[in-house]
Amino acid sequence: SWAAWSRWRANGEVRVLVGLMLGFLLLQSLMGAWAVLSPQSPLVLALHFGISLVAFASVFLTMTFVLEQEHDVAHLRDRPAPAGFRRAAWMATAYVLAVVYLGAYVQHTNSQLACLDWPLCNGALFPGFDGAVGIMFAHRLAALGSVVLLGGLAAWAARFRDTRPDLFYGSLAAFALVVLQALSGGFVVLTRLSLWRTLSHAGIMALLFASLSFVCLRALPQPRARVSKAAPSPSLHRSPVESR
Repeated sequence: SWAAWSRWRANGEVRVLVGLMLGFLLLQSLMGAWAVLSPQSPLVLALHFGISLVAFASVFLTMTFVLEQEHDVAHLRDRPAPAGFRRAAWMATAYVLAVVYLGAYVQHTNSQLACLDWPLCNGALFPGFDGAVGIMFAHRLAALGSVVLLGGLAAWAARFRDTRPDLFYGSLAAFALVVLQALSGGFVVLTRLSLWRTLSHAGIMALLFASLSFVCLRALPQPRARVSKAAPSPSLHRSPVESR
């Protein structure tokens, strides 16, 4: 944060990312302390993972900003992305974050093995929404929705792949990761909460959220550089003819 601020604090996006890195790291620490000192409900505990994702994504986006300066690819943002695509990317990210929260809620209510098979739930295509089975089934439906949503986002980005390859590859990475995430969730159930399968499920989710955050940021217009206050006013350089 100090290094980014000292070199690029004139960039508004860097100032926001530095605030997110520090702010959400502190918030994550406080949430962890709160959970230890005072037992919380599953609804509150489920926030913990979402906060950590924002902290991770802010570091990831700062890294990509630095790489852009080294490889001179920031100019791609001068080619505007469709406004509809920009809104769709932000909506998809918000939806995936809601799916994350629901998945964390599944864990904190100990509902991971409410469905003992996959992709069916205890042999049923629709087991209903009652109890722990309902919580797990709702998470699976939401996860399926994220696969469809991110598949559509990648297909949309393919239309302007030539002018905005960054958005296309970012959306394609998000779609590939959400498919892997769904499959890893199935393996978590089939291996009865294997440690490495569970860790991979969380790790893939972090990469998925980071890739979506990348698409959201790159879809925004390029920020203008801050104008120095010491810069002379154009009116001071008018010729006598222009003054008349």
